[in-house]
Amino acid sequence: LQLPYPVAHGALVQTEHSVLLVGGQNAQGALSSIIEVSLVAGEPTIRLWGQLPFSWHSGAATWYQGELFLFGGERNGQPTAGVCRFDSETSQCQELEPIPGPARVQFPAEQLSDTFYLFGGIDPKGSANNFTRTDAWAFDMKTRTWSQLPDVTFEHRAFSVSGGAAIALNDHEILLLGGVNLELFNNTLTQFSQLQGEELAAYKTRYFNLTTEEINFSRRQLVFNSHTNQWGAL
Repeated sequence: LQLPYPVAHGALVQTEHSVLLVGGQNAQGALSSIIEVSLVAGEPTIRLWGQLPFSWHSGAATWYQGELFLFGGERNGQPTAGVCRFDSETSQCQELEPIPGPARVQFPAEQLSDTFYLFGGIDPKGSANNFTRTDAWAFDMKTRTWSQLPDVTFEHRAFSVSGGAAIALNDHEILLLGGVNLELFNNTLTQFSQLQGEELAAYKTRYFNLTTEEINFSRRQLVFNSHTNQWGAL
C-alpha cells in the first residue's frame, strides 16, 4: 500500500470506519488534502476524502460525533491558534474559540471522551528564550470552550513535551512521550531569530550536526491524570 504522495507532519485521525491523514508537508510544500485509508472487502483502500480551504501541518486533529476538528498548526505558511470544525460537504471551516495564548505548532494532544487535551508546543513568533511552551489546555467538545490545566512539569520544574506524542492509557490518563529539550531548543530558536548572515549559517550548521546525545530529546514518560489534574511519571 502506497500513499499518493510523500507526507510528514500531518495529523492522523481515526473515524468510525477509517483513518484520515490530514494535511502535512513534503519537499513540494504544505498540503491541503485529506486522505482516507479504509478496508473494502478486507483490502486496504486509499481515496481523497476532502480538501481543506488552506494548507495545514504541524497541528493536531480529532474526530468527534462524525466531524473533523483541527487545532493550531500552520495554515498557509503562518502559525495559528485557530480551531476549525471542517465541513467535508462544503470544504469550509467553521472557526471556533481559538487555543488560548499564542499561535503554536508541534504540540502533543489527545482526546478523552468529550474533552480534547493539548500540551505545550512551539511558538514560532515567541520572544527570546520563550519559544517552547509548557502550558496545557482542555477543550470541551460539547460546549466548545477552553479551560487551563496545570503546566507541564517534572520534579516540580517546567518541562517540555513539545514535538513529542500523546497516547490515551485509559479513560482518564494520557501518556506523554518525548519532546525537545526546553533550554536547548529555546536557546536555538533565539539564535535563529537574532543571528544574521554568515553567523546564522554557521550556527545552523553546528546545530544540525549535533549528535543525538547533544540534542538531548526527552526520554521521560510523563502521565497526566485528568481526574486529579496532576502530573506524574512512569
